[in-house]
Amino acid sequence: MENSFLYQIAKAYVEQKDIDLRKCLFVFPSRRSSLFFQKYLGRCSDAPLFSPDIITIGDLFARLSPYRRGDKIQLMYILWQKYSELRGAGAEGFDYFVSLGETIMADFNDVDKYMVDADKLFRHIGDLHALDNDYDFLTDEQKAALKQFWGVIARGKDSEAKAKFLGLWDILPALYDTFCQELSGRGIAYEGMMQREVAERLQDGAGAESIKAELAAYDRIVVVGQNALCNCERALYDHIKKEFDGDFYWDFYGGCLTDPDNKASHFIKAYIGLYPSKYELEAETDGRPEITVVAASSAVAQAKVAAAHLAESDQDSTAVVLPDENLLMPLLNSIPENISKVNVTMGYGLHNSATASLMDMMAGLQMNARNTGFYHKDVTAILNHPFIRNAAPVADQIKAQIIKDNEIYVPQGRFAGDVILEVIFRPVAATAVLSDWQMEVLSAIAPTLTDIEKEFAHGYYTAVSHLKDLDIPMEPHTYFRFLREITSRLTVDFRGEPLSGLQVMGPLEVRAIDFDTLIILSVNEGVYPAKQQSDSLIPYNVRRGFGLPTVELFDSISAYHFYRSIYRAKKVVLIYDSRTKATLSGEESRFVKQLKYIYDYPMTFKGLDLEIKPVEKDAHCVEKTPEVMKQLIDHFLLPREDGKYNAFSASSILSYVNCPLKFYYSQVVGLSEEDEISEEVDASQFGNTFHHTMEDLYAGFKGKPVNKSMLESIDDALIGDTVAKNLNKELNHPVGTPLIRRNQITANLVSLLVKETLRNDKEYEPFTYVDSEKELEKEIPVMIDGKPKTVWLRGFIDRLDRKNDRLRVCDYKTGSVAEADSYVYDTKFEKIMSGEKKTSFQLLFYALLLTLDDPSRTEYELAVYDVKKLFESRAQSKYCPPETVEIFKARLVKIIEEIFNRDVPFRGVEADNKTCEYCPAKAICGR
Repeated sequence: MENSFLYQIAKAYVEQKDIDLRKCLFVFPSRRSSLFFQKYLGRCSDAPLFSPDIITIGDLFARLSPYRRGDKIQLMYILWQKYSELRGAGAEGFDYFVSLGETIMADFNDVDKYMVDADKLFRHIGDLHALDNDYDFLTDEQKAALKQFWGVIARGKDSEAKAKFLGLWDILPALYDTFCQELSGRGIAYEGMMQREVAERLQDGAGAESIKAELAAYDRIVVVGQNALCNCERALYDHIKKEFDGDFYWDFYGGCLTDPDNKASHFIKAYIGLYPSKYELEAETDGRPEITVVAASSAVAQAKVAAAHLAESDQDSTAVVLPDENLLMPLLNSIPENISKVNVTMGYGLHNSATASLMDMMAGLQMNARNTGFYHKDVTAILNHPFIRNAAPVADQIKAQIIKDNEIYVPQGRFAGDVILEVIFRPVAATAVLSDWQMEVLSAIAPTLTDIEKEFAHGYYTAVSHLKDLDIPMEPHTYFRFLREITSRLTVDFRGEPLSGLQVMGPLEVRAIDFDTLIILSVNEGVYPAKQQSDSLIPYNVRRGFGLPTVELFDSISAYHFYRSIYRAKKVVLIYDSRTKATLSGEESRFVKQLKYIYDYPMTFKGLDLEIKPVEKDAHCVEKTPEVMKQLIDHFLLPREDGKYNAFSASSILSYVNCPLKFYYSQVVGLSEEDEISEEVDASQFGNTFHHTMEDLYAGFKGKPVNKSMLESIDDALIGDTVAKNLNKELNHPVGTPLIRRNQITANLVSLLVKETLRNDKEYEPFTYVDSEKELEKEIPVMIDGKPKTVWLRGFIDRLDRKNDRLRVCDYKTGSVAEADSYVYDTKFEKIMSGEKKTSFQLLFYALLLTLDDPSRTEYELAVYDVKKLFESRAQSKYCPPETVEIFKARLVKIIEEIFNRDVPFRGVEADNKTCEYCPAKAICGR
């Protein structure tokens, strides 16, 4: 952009023939702006030229300071040590201190950058008259602000909160002094401390001379695009102005920025007079970009809107600004394929990364481990993690085996043979080894990660390495909690060389740089500008009193960055989240309102139009196309590889009656819910334990008349042992495994129901026991496409016994049986065939199977053992004549023929909570 701020400065200096650029030092607010300036220098000269030295303001202070910048984790640990010495026994543990430490560090940073006397700032002023005597360096307004605060404190009632505040406040001067002394002794510092050391040396004759000597190679120092100067920066700029022919350029143009009523102008006007420019830049007109404001209803929607505009823009003169770093990944995933180069120089929270989620899972793995192995939920979570699925293809196979064996605690040996899984799944008891274990895991999976994933893995590896080097004595749970606290405050910075391609940046990165097209996301009130929260121990009035930055300054800085960034743009797209939920107000930023109502900018407002089509009933069905009919025929009419046929069961027919679409997906397609590990005995396991126990107890009576004395021979010990054996089988435990806790309670309950069933049978005897869990598979003729065919029916009959020459079909029910279904059957076949009377349907289905097995059988007793109600009444039984079975058979054949009817689609039932709640196909049909 030839009208850009940096281009004009570059042009002005290239045109000065008497200036040797090699003896100039240019100071910029960010690395990115300095690189753009270098590019513009080349464009402004037809001949090769030597580049001047270029540096950021932060690096300039670091160059002049004798200290090196301390690592954040190391600084925090030293601060905690000094804090603990002053607080004594009442000091928080290191992991709990981190949040408070962040606040203290930020306050100390402000104290140093604004060169405030920490002792006077943190003094507890009991006598307000001391303000007049000891604080004569303050203005009357500042003194008034302090008197107001300490007056309120003095008048306030004694409270725990007040005592806690004053107790902390009173140690802050000593904490500041001892902390800085310790850092100085180690030759390290935080940013504010480095800046203060330089600024204070400038106030001393010898110190100023030493800094002058450090910069003696330069005839001129040029400061470009700075804003919101702290006192240390002003001290340095005063020195530059005096000793190095200082030249200063302030990006302060346009009606919005220069409007005295706009907060953006509050701090920068004074700088123009104090630090003037040597060369006048080309006059600029107050251009008005084409502004589009878009309301989008989600983070992903914002990214999609941005992508649509990017597709129409020149990538080399376009920037996307992200006030909310969480939108970085949705944006990168949405960038159009025609954009080949993307440069990202903004931080992204480490805690939002897949690396952090894996490390959290690994923490749970160790904390929940036992001698018997690792807790299954921790294991399956790690095996499901995308990093591990990619690095260890065998993960799915191991997970399936764990579920099949119902392993609640998975032994370490399960992972033998896979190098990466062996590294992850090993017990680590000692805290000192946890960091080594984590770093080993990160190193093992690193080769399988993408470039972006490697950045996050490296960031986490570095944090763990620093924590290891500190050698802090901690328990494992403290170690993981502290690591989580530390990494939640760290960001991974992506670095790019922004000389070409699309630029993606945070609001601060836009400083001094101009673009033809600017797309800003999250232009919501409370996001941009950010809602300023009081993350400070220094109250507002005390900040005002000592000239420390306040909310008003932060608002001014945000306003400056916004209005400066759009001034030279030709096209601006402002996107905000229109949702109203949680912390989101759904309101566009005040900047949008100011542009519209105060500065009268022409703007286009749009909503993201999502095409929503009503779901038609026919959409919830599968037509019986030739392909679907082939599926049906192949599944039910053709033999399997083992020579047997898939058969219709009572439950599969009832599935069709309740919802044909569910029948298609579950019975024909084979869709089923994913198997899970069951820590507690579920309803199916409970019922199976009861059924198999009854089968085992009656096994010795098969074909024999059963009387009361035979039933009384089944004692409590036998019942208990049989229940325990069958329950262990259901839980995939070795027979003989002791039952503990809830499983023992379940066994006791099953035993109680078995005893009550036997008591019922004592009242029913004498009878002849025939069989239990009897499996029958029989063919039945049907008409399909006008041709006679046969299909198979299959069922497992819970129990058969005989009395008075009549076969009784018994069905055990350990679950709930609806009152309307408790009568075995009646002549209202519509209710039976509609699935309303499921138990009746099941018993008639078994009667039909028995008749198909032996046509000489014509009469049955059908009995329901509703075992939970046996405490109140005996099992219900009802006579079933031959004609009833024939009616049922005809109705059943009709249902089966409908299943194969090409003209009747598999249509989903109308949305029904009862039918749909546990249906595995509900995610497909959308009910």
